[in-house]
Amino acid sequence: MALRCGRALGEQVGLSIREVPASLRLCDSLGTVVLLYPTYRTLEFPLERLHQAGRETDIAAVRESLHRIAGRQVTKMSPNVGCREALAH
Repeated sequence: MALRCGRALGEQVGLSIREVPASLRLCDSLGTVVLLYPTYRTLEFPLERLHQAGRETDIAAVRESLHRIAGRQVTKMSPNVGCREALAH
C-alpha cells in the first residue's frame, strides 16, 4: 500500500518514480526529492543539494516543517518522518 501511495503522490506532483530495492525514489530533473521506505514506513528528504547550493534558509524551513510533522527534532541533512504523520498533515 505504501508503494502505491508513493507512486500516486509522485504522479500527482509531477515527479518521476524510481523503485530501488529498499525504497521508492521520487525525483525531479536534478535528482531525488524524497525517498519512501515502505519497510520502515518513513519518508526521507535528502537536503544535500540545498546545502551545496548554500540555501541554509530553505533547509531550516524544511526542517522546521518536518519537525512539526514528526513531533520531534529531525536530522540536518536527511530528515525523515513517519508516513502516518506526513499523511496526517
